[in-house]
Amino acid sequence: IAGVRPSEEEDDDSDKPVDFTLTCINQLGGKWKCETVIELVTFNTKRDRYEEKRLTFDNDNCVHALDWWYWPGLVNTKNGYIIKNKVVVEYTVKIICSEGIEPAPI
Repeated sequence: IAGVRPSEEEDDDSDKPVDFTLTCINQLGGKWKCETVIELVTFNTKRDRYEEKRLTFDNDNCVHALDWWYWPGLVNTKNGYIIKNKVVVEYTVKIICSEGIEPAPI
């Protein structure tokens, strides 16, 4: 599930948080790997270009484990993870742990 690049008509809504979903995949050894299935689409202030980032969440309890240097503005809140950047809108990442999901292809 990828964020949608705002069009000219959607500028009024473009500053609202965008929700993303992470799925938890059962790995060998009985552990869970929480892996993002989305690409974060971020925009600069002029909204004339965008870049895609991929995050990986990985540990037993489906809680975040990632490169904090890569996203130094990432903070954990009771409602999820919020990525803050001075030149882009904020994105909220929601984590969903589900049983019985097939392992992701490598």
